[in-house]
Amino acid sequence: MKRSAVIYSLLIVVFVLFAGCPNTAGGDDEKGSITITIGNVVDGTNAARAAAWPPTVENGLVGELLHTITLSSTGQKDVVFRDKKIGDTISASLEPGKWRIEVEATVAGLLYATGDNEVTVVAGPNPSVTIDMKQEDSLKGVFFVATADEWIDAADAISEPGEYAIIVKGDFALPGYETSNTFGDATGVTVGIRGNGHTISLDETSINSLLCIGPNQTVIMGGLKLAGTNESVSAPLVLISGTGSAFTMNSGEISGNLVDQQGGGVYVRNGTFTMNGGKISGNSVVNGGGVYISSIGSSSTTFTMNGGEISGNTACYGSGVFITGGNATFTMTGGTISNNVLYTASTSSSDFGGGGLYITGGATFNMTGGMISGSTVDADSASPANGGGVYVNGANSSFTMTGGEISHNTVDQSGGGVYVRDGAFTMSGNAKVTLNEAASGGGVYIANGGEFTMEDGEVSGNTSANNGGGVWVMDSASTFIMNGGTVSGNTANNGGGVVVLNGTFYMQGGAISGNKAVVSGGGVYSYHSGSTFLIVTGTIYGSNASPAALRNTATDGSAALYTSGTAQYGTFDTDGEWVPAANDAEGVLDTTDDTIWVVDGELK
Repeated sequence: MKRSAVIYSLLIVVFVLFAGCPNTAGGDDEKGSITITIGNVVDGTNAARAAAWPPTVENGLVGELLHTITLSSTGQKDVVFRDKKIGDTISASLEPGKWRIEVEATVAGLLYATGDNEVTVVAGPNPSVTIDMKQEDSLKGVFFVATADEWIDAADAISEPGEYAIIVKGDFALPGYETSNTFGDATGVTVGIRGNGHTISLDETSINSLLCIGPNQTVIMGGLKLAGTNESVSAPLVLISGTGSAFTMNSGEISGNLVDQQGGGVYVRNGTFTMNGGKISGNSVVNGGGVYISSIGSSSTTFTMNGGEISGNTACYGSGVFITGGNATFTMTGGTISNNVLYTASTSSSDFGGGGLYITGGATFNMTGGMISGSTVDADSASPANGGGVYVNGANSSFTMTGGEISHNTVDQSGGGVYVRDGAFTMSGNAKVTLNEAASGGGVYIANGGEFTMEDGEVSGNTSANNGGGVWVMDSASTFIMNGGTVSGNTANNGGGVVVLNGTFYMQGGAISGNKAVVSGGGVYSYHSGSTFLIVTGTIYGSNASPAALRNTATDGSAALYTSGTAQYGTFDTDGEWVPAANDAEGVLDTTDDTIWVVDGELK
C-alpha cells in the first residue's frame, strides 16, 4: 500500500516576551519565547487528518507516538523536549534570532516520522509555523495486542527484515517458548514493544522462557512487565542467545521467576543487553538470580547498565548478576544492583557468595558509575557467604572500578564489599568501597592469589567483627597495591584499616587514616611471620596526628602499625626488585603508636 508523504503536522506559534523594559536597539534585555502545540493540524486548523498508513490502526497509533523536539541556533545551547504526546503544549525562552526546529516521533522506541523547519524569533507579532511530519520507511508494521492469541499472531507475522512495533493493550498469560525463538527464524528484525503498564505473565503450568530473542534479532522494551512463576521452571524469563541477538530495556519490569538452573530473570549468551531503566527483581536461581551472562567460544557477550535496578533477587552465586566467560563483559555506568540476597540450602557449598555480582571464567566488569549495595545473606542459609557486594573468582577475571560505589553490603564470612579470589580488582577515580560489613575484611578481602590495585578512591567506613576493617590480605600469593587513595574510618578487633596475614601489601602512595582497632594495629596489622608490608611513599597516621580525625587508634600502643612479620620502607629498582632503605636498620619498621610518613623511600 502506498504511504502518504505527510501524515500529520505540528503547529508552531512564536511570540516574544521581554525580560525587562523593551530595548528598541535589540539589547540583552529582549527574550523570545516559542510555544509548540503538538497535534493533528492541517492548514492552521485543528481538523484531524487521517494518514494513508497504517490503514487499520491509525487512530490508536497516534495516541502512542512520543515526540522529541530539538531547538537549535548558532552559538546557543540546544533546547530539547522529550516524550511529548499529541495534545501537549510546551514553551521555551529563547534568544532572538534564527532557530531550527527538529522533531522526531517514535512508537515503541522506533522512529516513525520526522519533520523540521526554521523560525526567526523577533520582537513583535510572529506568524505561526507548521512542521509537516513525514513517515520513515523503516517501520514495516504495527500490532496492537490484548490477548495471548493476538500476541502469537503478531509474533508469527514478523518474518521479514525490518522494524516492527507491538503495542500491548491488556494483561494476559503466555505458555512461553521452549525450543523456538519468539519471532521464529526471522533475521534482521527489530521489534519495539510498548507495554503501557500492562503485564504479560508466564503461564503457571509452563516451564519455558516468556521471551526468546535469537540471532540477528533485536527487541526494545518499555513500559511492560514480564512476570514469571513461583513454580520452579527450567528457563530464564528472558533469553537472549546467539550472534547479533540484542535486547534494550528502557523501562518496565522482569520479575518473579523461580529457576532451577541459571539466570532467573535474564540469560544473555553471545548476545547484547542494554539496560537504560526499569527493574529486574524478585527472581531466584542457583547462579545469577537477576541476570546470568556467559560467552561461549569466540563470540562476545555484553551487558551495559546505564540505569534501572537489579534488585531483590536470590541465588547461591551472584544473586544480582553472574558473569562468566573470557569474552563476557559487563559495563556499569549508572543504575543500582541492590538488596539482593545470598542463600544456599547446602552445607557443602564452596565459595558461596557474590551478593551483588559474581565474576568468573575470565569475565570482565567495568564500573564507571552506579551503586552495588544492600546485599545480605538469608538468615536460613546453610552456609556462610563471601563477597557481599562483589566476588571476583579465577585467573583473568577482572573488575575495574573508576567511579560509583560498593556500599552497605553484609556477609557473615569474608569480604563485605569485595572478595577477590585468584582474580584482579583495580580501583581509581572517585570510586568508593564504603560502609560494608563482614566477619573478616569488612571492605575488601584478597585470597588465593588475588590482586587488588588501588590507584585512587577510598575504602572507608567498613566494619569487621574480627579482623581487617578495611582490607584483609590473606595468603602468600595475594597482594594489595596501594598507589593512591585512602583507607579510612574502618573498624575491627585487630587491623582497623589493614590486616596482612601471609600476603603482601605494597604502599606507594595514599594514606591510611582514622581507622580504629579495638586491640591492635589501628592502621595496619601485619601479624604473621609470612606477612609483608612494604612502603615507598605514603602516610599511616598515628595517635600523634593532627587534626585528630586523621588518627588511627588502638588500645595496645600500635595505633599506626603492629608487626610481627616483615615491615620495611625503601624503593624498587629498575628490575622491580625491593631495595630496603640504606641505613643501620635496613628500613625496618617496628610496632608504633606514632605516624609513619615515607616519601620516595625515605622515612620523614
